[in-house]
Amino acid sequence: MTTTNTKLPSTHGHAASFARLASIPLLLVALATMPVEAQENRTRPRVGVSSVAGGFVGATQGVLGGLSPRVGIQIDDTTAVYLQSQWLVGEFLSEPGRGLAGALLHALMFDVTIAGRYQFGAGPSLDYVFGCDDAHQSACRGAGAYFGVDLRVAVLAGYTRSTGRAGPVFSFDIHPTWLGDDALVTMLLGIGYEVS
Repeated sequence: MTTTNTKLPSTHGHAASFARLASIPLLLVALATMPVEAQENRTRPRVGVSSVAGGFVGATQGVLGGLSPRVGIQIDDTTAVYLQSQWLVGEFLSEPGRGLAGALLHALMFDVTIAGRYQFGAGPSLDYVFGCDDAHQSACRGAGAYFGVDLRVAVLAGYTRSTGRAGPVFSFDIHPTWLGDDALVTMLLGIGYEVS
């Protein structure tokens, strides 16, 4: 009696090949979902603009509104230098002599950002105040230019990207302007958008 041995094809090699092929999509998904780390200490532009509203407080009072553009350099994730302007127009509220009030405030700001979100800035300013009538000359004294200082606190409610930060920004500025022996104090709340 003759016995015939039939050799069945091995499936081990095919299973290994299938396992390798099945791992490719998993590898691609893992690579695609890897977190992208923000670049640290990279110098980049810093730009923003805000709508602002507030007024003069103290001996001279008034309501003001306008725009505040900003442009400068974000030196690294913490420090920045930028120019901030505040273009304001409104009305004096002190009696007697209500009248047009306006200011052009231009500050060189030095800024520190903490935790990528909380901004603290300060810097000297060259200011022009206009629209003062006779009843307010003791406080305004014409158009300027006058020396001032801007103090700014802001919160960036945005997100961090690989190229920097961006998003809505909420700010509060205190800005005294020295008009001879008097100081005109401007306080402003702002809401805008910033890329840094």
